[in-house]
Amino acid sequence: MQWKLQHRVSNWNGITTALSFCLWAIIAISAAKALFDLFSILSLEWRGPVNDDFLSYTIVGRGILNGLIPYKDLFMPRPPGIFILSAVSLFLTGGERFATIMAIVMLLAIPISFLFSVKSFQPKQEIAWKKWLRYSMALLLGIALVIHLEERAGALQTEMFGAFFSVLLILSVATFRNVQRRLIYLLNGVLFLCAVGFKEPFLMTATMATLMVAETNRQWLRMIVLPAIISLVFGVVILFVLGWFSPYINLGLPATLHSRIIDTGVPIWLRGFAVRKLFANATDFSTIPFLGYTLAMLFLLYPFFRSRTPSRWLALRAVCAMGSILAIFQSICVLASFILVLRQMRVNDYMRDRFFLLVCGGYGLLVLIAFLLIFLCVRKQGSLLRRDIVVASLSLYFAALAVGLSGNYNWYHFTFAFPVYVALIVVFLRSMYNDTSHTLIASVLSSFVVIGMLHFVPSLDFLQRIEPMRQYSFANHQNIVSRFDAILDACGVKRYISLGAQSALAYAKHSPYGPSFILDSDRLFAVESDKHLQEDAQIIALPSGQGIQHPLKSWIEENFTSDAPACAKTMPQPFGIRLLFRKT
Repeated sequence: MQWKLQHRVSNWNGITTALSFCLWAIIAISAAKALFDLFSILSLEWRGPVNDDFLSYTIVGRGILNGLIPYKDLFMPRPPGIFILSAVSLFLTGGERFATIMAIVMLLAIPISFLFSVKSFQPKQEIAWKKWLRYSMALLLGIALVIHLEERAGALQTEMFGAFFSVLLILSVATFRNVQRRLIYLLNGVLFLCAVGFKEPFLMTATMATLMVAETNRQWLRMIVLPAIISLVFGVVILFVLGWFSPYINLGLPATLHSRIIDTGVPIWLRGFAVRKLFANATDFSTIPFLGYTLAMLFLLYPFFRSRTPSRWLALRAVCAMGSILAIFQSICVLASFILVLRQMRVNDYMRDRFFLLVCGGYGLLVLIAFLLIFLCVRKQGSLLRRDIVVASLSLYFAALAVGLSGNYNWYHFTFAFPVYVALIVVFLRSMYNDTSHTLIASVLSSFVVIGMLHFVPSLDFLQRIEPMRQYSFANHQNIVSRFDAILDACGVKRYISLGAQSALAYAKHSPYGPSFILDSDRLFAVESDKHLQEDAQIIALPSGQGIQHPLKSWIEENFTSDAPACAKTMPQPFGIRLLFRKT
C-alpha cells in the first residue's frame, strides 16, 4: 500500500515537472518571438523613415544653427524640444541620422528599463518561478508597448520622444520610491521637463501616471511636485539663455493652443469621457489585439493590484467598481452626444422632448446604478481603495482628454495615453509577488500576454504607412539640397522664400524667410512673411510643374523670373525644384 502511494506521488511529481517544463518552454518561445519582433521594429526604424512633420522641425532646427529664433523668425506650433533635437542631429550628421539613432536607443531602452525596475520590486525572499514570471511579463509587456509606440509615433514623431521621457519618469518614481536624495529630485525634474518639452499634453498624463504608481500621496508630492517646480525653473532659464522665452510665451504657446485645439462641435471637457476610443485604438494593434484587452483588465483590477492584502473578494469589488466607472464614462459620453445631436435636429418639439426624456432617463438610470454599485463596493473598504478608484478615474479621463484635445484623433495623438498604460503595467508587475489569490489572477493575465505575443503580427496599415516615409530621409534629398545650396552660395543669397518646396529643401543649409514658411499654414504671420517676400527675398523656390499659389501672385510674376542670373546660369538646377530669381 505504501509502495503504491509513493508510486502515485512519484508519477504526479513527474507530470508536474513535465507540465512546468512545457509552460516555461512556451514562455521562452514567446519571449524569443517578442525579441525578434522588437529587433524587426528597430531594423525598420534604422532604415530611416521620416514623417513629413519632422521635415518642418528640421527647417526650424537649421534656423537655430543659422542664428534664427524659433516662433519669431520661423514658426511651427510645437514645443522647443523637437527643434533642439533636429538642430543637434543636423549639426552632428547633416540630416536625421542622429535623431534616428536616438529613437532606436529609446525604443530599446523601454523594455530594459522595465526589467531594471522589476528587479527593484523583488523582495529579499521570493519563489524562483514567481521572479522569472515577473521578468518574463516585464519583457513581453515592455516589447508590446514599444511596438505600440512605434506604430503610433514612429518615423521621428515628436510624441515618441515625449512618451519615452514619460516612461523614464514613471519608472523613476516606482523604482526609487523609498530614496530621498536631491539627485533623484533633479533627475525627475529633468525627465519631466523633457517629456513636456517635446509635447505639452504629456503634462497631464505623465503627472497622473506618476500618481498611479506612487505608493502614497506624500511620496508623489516629494517625487513629482518638487521636481515639477525644478523643471519649470530649468525650462524658463534655458529659454531665457537661448532668447526664446518671450517668443514662446507670447507667440508659440498661444498659437499652439489656437491651432491644435480644433472646434469639432464637441466641448473639450466632454472629450475626456471618450475612453472607448482609447480601447478601440489599443485593440487595433495586431491580428490578436491582446494589448487593449490586457490594459482593460489591468484597469479593472488596478485597486486590487494596489492593495497590500489582496483577496478574491477584493478583486470582485475592484472589477465591479472600475467597471461602473467605465459605464459612467460611456453613459456621459453617449448622453452628451445625444444632446448635441438633438439640438441640431429639426423635428417636432413633442417628439424631441419624448426622445430626450427616454435617452436621459435610460442613461441616467444606468449612471445611478453604477454609482450605487461603487458605493456598495467601497463602503466597507479603507480610504486606500477609494483613493485608487479616484486616481484611476482621473488618469483615464485626462488620458482621453489629452488624446482628444485636438479633436481629430490622429494616430500619433493616442501616444499621449502611453504613460497611463505604462503605469497600469508597472503596478501589475510590482504586485506579482503577493499572496496565492493574486497568483491565480497573475497567472491568467500572464497566459493571455504570452499567447498574445505568440500570435502577434505587425499591422499591415502601419507597414504600408511607414514604408513611403523613407523617401523623406536626408539620403534622398542630399543631391537636391547640395545643388540648391551651391546656387545660393554662388549668388551670395542667405535666405529664400518657399512656396510649397519646404519638404524637398528641409535639409538645405540655408533657411527660408518666415515666420510662416509653410504655404498652406494659417496666416497668423502672413503680414511679416509677405513683407520679407516683397523687400528681402532674392530667390523663390517652388515645386516643378506647380504654378504660383500665393495672394501676391501677380506681384511675384512682375518682379521674379525663371531666367537664372549670371551667378547661377551654368549651375545645374535642383531636381524637382523650380527657382524664380528677382529681376534686376
